[in-house]
Amino acid sequence: MRCPNLVTKALAVIAARRRAGGESSRQRFVALVNSGFPETHQNSLALAICREFAEQTGLVWAGSLALGGGGIIGDQPLSNRGARAAIKHVIAALDLTAKALAEGLPVPVEAVG
Repeated sequence: MRCPNLVTKALAVIAARRRAGGESSRQRFVALVNSGFPETHQNSLALAICREFAEQTGLVWAGSLALGGGGIIGDQPLSNRGARAAIKHVIAALDLTAKALAEGLPVPVEAVG
């Protein structure tokens, strides 16, 4: 999302719904953060907020992926031949993460780093 206020609003709605509904299930929460800055550490604050959100709403923190320089992907599909070489590490991280999450595991360290 390009507007952090939309993400903040979504988190507020989810939190309110979980409080109102007495949600007892231990759903997992994974954060995928994309920024235009080339350094992934620029996403640290957003990831810390997401982790705190999970803790405060009773969600199981299952990890996160941070993408720096996300503009290289833009609105192209990941399968686009021209973009594929430049983002092969992103595709590999998403593949590893999807497999782990499907097996009930958290985001693997290999995908993060």
